[in-house]
Amino acid sequence: MIVYTEYEFVNLVNHQNDINFLAAAITPWHALGIDAAIYRLQQQGIKLKGYIMLMAHSTTGSAINASNFHMPDYEDIIMVTIDGSHRNRTFSDKIKNKCSKYWYYIKHDPYDVTKPLFYWATPLKPSYELIPKIAFYKPDYNIQFIITDEGLGSYLNTPYTWWKFSFLEGGVRAGLKATWSILIRDNYYIHRLKKRKQIQYYQLLKGKKGHWVQNQEAIADYRHILAIDKQKYDFTYYEKAIIINTDMLFESGVIKQGRDALIYQKIAHAMSDKEIPIILKPHPREKDIARYANINCMIEKNSSVAQENIFATLSNNPYCVIGIASTTLVTAKILFGIEAISINHLIPSKDLNDKNVFTNFNKTFSDLLYMPKSEQELLEDIDHCINR
Repeated sequence: MIVYTEYEFVNLVNHQNDINFLAAAITPWHALGIDAAIYRLQQQGIKLKGYIMLMAHSTTGSAINASNFHMPDYEDIIMVTIDGSHRNRTFSDKIKNKCSKYWYYIKHDPYDVTKPLFYWATPLKPSYELIPKIAFYKPDYNIQFIITDEGLGSYLNTPYTWWKFSFLEGGVRAGLKATWSILIRDNYYIHRLKKRKQIQYYQLLKGKKGHWVQNQEAIADYRHILAIDKQKYDFTYYEKAIIINTDMLFESGVIKQGRDALIYQKIAHAMSDKEIPIILKPHPREKDIARYANINCMIEKNSSVAQENIFATLSNNPYCVIGIASTTLVTAKILFGIEAISINHLIPSKDLNDKNVFTNFNKTFSDLLYMPKSEQELLEDIDHCINR
C-alpha cells in the first residue's frame, strides 16, 4: 500500500479529474461504516472511483489496515495510507489555505443541480481542513459528505464534550487550540454545509439524543457487509462466553483509577466456579494492556478485528458483552441481539474526571442495556443473561 503525506495526496487527487469518491478511516469500526456506505451507493447504481485514506489517530497512532475492510472488490477504489507528518508550510502556503477556506465556507455556493456529485465519506464530521484544498480543484462537482458512525461518540458527544476530551487526551496546548477549532470554527463550517444540503448522515441510529430510532437501512447494510467474510476468521471460542470490551476512558483520563479493571477482575472470579470462559478484548487504540494482567481471563491478541466482525462469524452468541461505554455494547444489541451490560454505575464519582460522560451515556442508552447499580445486581444480570 502506497504511503502519502497529506500534501502529496492532495496533489495526487487534484490532478485526477475522473474520480468522484474519497473516504477516511482511523479504526476498524470506521472501516465497517465506510464499507456499508460504499455498498449503499453501489446499490443505488452509482459508479465510484477514488481513494480510501487510512489514517492514524493524532495521539494514539495507527489502528487500521486493509484487512479491516470487508468488500471483496472495490474495482476503482484504491486504499492509501496517509502519513501524519506535515511539511513546513511557507508563508505563501498559509495564505493559500486561508483564502481557500474563505472561498469555500463563506463565498462559495456549490449547489448546482446540473453538476455531478463527488462523494466524501468520513466518520463523525467532514475533514474541514482538507476540504478546501481539494474542493477548489473540483469546481465541476457538488461535494456530498456522507457522515458514517464514529462509534458512540456520534450520539453521545457534543462539540463541548469533544473539546473537553482534547484537554484530557492532548493536554493544555491541544485543549486551547480546540477552543477555536471545535467550539467556534467547526460549528460555523457544519452550519454552512448543512445550509447547502451537502451533509448526509448514514449511521445506525438517527433522530435526537434520548429519542434514537434504529436506522433499519443502515443496519441491513452493516449486516450484509459483516456476512461477506463470515468464514474468514475462527472465533468460535467466543460462543457461550462472557465478553469484556474495554475502552479508552482510563488512558484518556476520564477514569482516574483503574477501578474498571478491578470490577472485571471480580466478574472473572465470580464466573470461575461456573467454568464460563471470560474473554477480554482491548480497544484497538489501547496501549496499557498490562493493567488487565490480574484478571483471570483470555485477553484477545487480535484486537484490530472489529468486535462486530467477530460476532458475525459465530453460530452461537456469547452470553453477554460487558463494558463501560464501548460502542460494542450498543451494536451487539442492535446488530446481533446479544445482551449487553454497562458497569458505569459501579465506578464511584470520585474516580472520574468527568462524570458527565457516564451520565450522558445512561440517559442515551438505558433502554437498550443492563445498567446494574450494585455488584450484586451485576452478578444477577449476568446470571439472567446466562440462563435466558
